[in-house]
Amino acid sequence: MDEWTTQQRAQLKAALDRRYKELLAMVREELRSTEQPTWLALADRITDIGIESVADVLTEARAVSVDHHVRELRAIEAARLRVRQGRYGECVECGTDIAFDRLRALPTAERCITCQQEHDQAYGGSVLPTL
Repeated sequence: MDEWTTQQRAQLKAALDRRYKELLAMVREELRSTEQPTWLALADRITDIGIESVADVLTEARAVSVDHHVRELRAIEAARLRVRQGRYGECVECGTDIAFDRLRALPTAERCITCQQEHDQAYGGSVLPTL
């Protein structure tokens, strides 16, 4: 982290700021589109259970998308806080520096690659649906 150039620090901060603005715009647009009169009129005319199911799926998909964007916004806010506190680029688990290339690829990374892999194994395992 200390060996980063001023340009590298600015590049990472700009990436966080740019993505934050993109996500805010996306969330605003998705929320605006849910209140469009055409969607409301369509919802009022649904009488077929199949059409209703499709409408439910579309509504759920939009909610999932907004939720995903909000979680990413929170991750960016946390990264911005670490920038202000002088801890950005420092692994929250072991305290070592997170590689610049990792942060360039994922500016919200909280952990070095080793700690992230351990975290994923412990908490992020793939859960397959069962009946």
